[in-house]
Amino acid sequence: MCDLLCAELPQNQHPELRQLALLANGNRSTHSRSFGCCVEEYEAGHVKQAVVLLRAAVGYKWFRSAMRWPVCFLWERLAFARLAEREQGAVLRWGTHAHNPHGSIAIYPGAQVASFVEVFRAVGDVPGANAWAYVPPPAGAAVAET
Repeated sequence: MCDLLCAELPQNQHPELRQLALLANGNRSTHSRSFGCCVEEYEAGHVKQAVVLLRAAVGYKWFRSAMRWPVCFLWERLAFARLAEREQGAVLRWGTHAHNPHGSIAIYPGAQVASFVEVFRAVGDVPGANAWAYVPPPAGAAVAET
């Protein structure tokens, strides 16, 4: 079983997205294991949907696999409480009080993509919704060269 902390997303008006917010704790290897566990549980049908909040660890192998899911690059950083800190009452913090030098990302394995986009476009950049995303031209369409 994965060591995951379940929490409610701040100001979330969509109960279908509140069902499961998975927050990884600790270092990069924990992020990798937590995200991998969530994907395995989703693909096995044990989890219907999840929002996984992690450091945006661009350049790490596990992060490349995150990009196959709908994502939101959050405008404010998150602080992740380690297990020992959680046992002493530490909680997830947002914004300027977050002690995280990296940006943060929300990853969504689930079928309610429109709901994910509606909620998360208000707190970050969702490629293809409120941030640039490449759209290939239709097959056979002429491509202008400059």
